Parts: sequence; structure tokens; C-alpha cells
Amino acid sequence: MSVSTGTAIRAFQIAWPDTDIRGIAVARNMQSGEIGRARLTGSALPFLKPVAKGLRPPFDSTVNYDAKCWTLFEEQAAPGSIFINVGSDAVIQSQYEQVKDVPVDSQRAWGDKQDLL
Repeated sequence: MSVSTGTAIRAFQIAWPDTDIRGIAVARNMQSGEIGRARLTGSALPFLKPVAKGLRPPFDSTVNYDAKCWTLFEEQAAPGSIFINVGSDAVIQSQYEQVKDVPVDSQRAWGDKQDLL
């Protein structure tokens, strides 16, 4: 799976404790406390650089995120492995006008529950 902040890869480790979880860091360098027991590889491409057309998965994905994992998945995944695709450029673009002017305030203090209100 593609990994950015590590939230999803840690959640999968909790959900499937006996599973070999692997990911590719596509956005930044991960620290050991963010990785858990997963096996992580860094992407060779800079975050904003898209994957070449011939190396993309055969389904909609995000060309500078999920698509960076496809080639390694095809080469290294064990039979029965699951490819996690979290988005697609087409869906992002179709929703962009609805969210482009929404102010973002992602700063949170520990224990802040304002998003639950």
C-alpha cells in the first residue's frame, strides 16, 4: 500500500495482526514509531512526480501516490495479496470544485475532540 503519514498502515497492522503488511513511502521519510512492524520501502520517485503511463495499474488510481506501488506489487506480492488503492485522480478532480475554498485547520492539540462536535 502507499504510505504517507502511516495512519492506514498502522490500522491494518491492528486489524490483521498476523498479516505481513508492506508499504511504499510515497510522500516523506517515515520514522520507526510511525511504521510499526510493517515492511516499508521508499519510493524512488519524488512525491509530485507521476508514474509513467506504462507502469500504472490497470484501474483508476492517483498517479503520484497509489500508482507508485503497482510495479512492486506485481513483482513481489504473494498469491492472495491485496492491493490497497485509496483514491483516483478522476475522483479527486470531480470533487475539487466542492472543496477548493473550504478552509483547512488541521492543527490539533492532543485530546482535542472538536472534529466530533
